[in-house]
Amino acid sequence: MEQGSAQPRPKVVFEAGDHVRVTEGAFANYTGTIEEVNPEKHKVRVLISIFGRATPGELEYGQGE
Repeated sequence: MEQGSAQPRPKVVFEAGDHVRVTEGAFANYTGTIEEVNPEKHKVRVLISIFGRATPGELEYGQGE
């Protein structure tokens, strides 16, 4: 791959405040609310509700829907 070539953009677009379901990883099948989106790293910071408490977690774009 050339250094100046553009990388493909993911089809999924997340925004702060969106509700997501985690599909992979330690928090699979939990739901949460997106707190922050980092498009450069293709990651989102999510507040996941576990046992009635909001727990922050960082997910890659492909780990949530």
